[in-house]
Amino acid sequence: MGVYLESINKALISGKNPEYMYTRLQEMIVEQKEYRDSKKRKSKMKK
Repeated sequence: MGVYLESINKALISGKNPEYMYTRLQEMIVEQKEYRDSKKRKSKMKK
């Protein structure tokens, strides 16, 4: 995950549409959270 964040920071610093990069990053964080939450719910339902 650290390497992944470094590449995002490099893209932001280079100035390639930082607003878009930031909103995309926020979307990805939300997607990852929803994915983890859905996996947790599925594992609870099995019991």
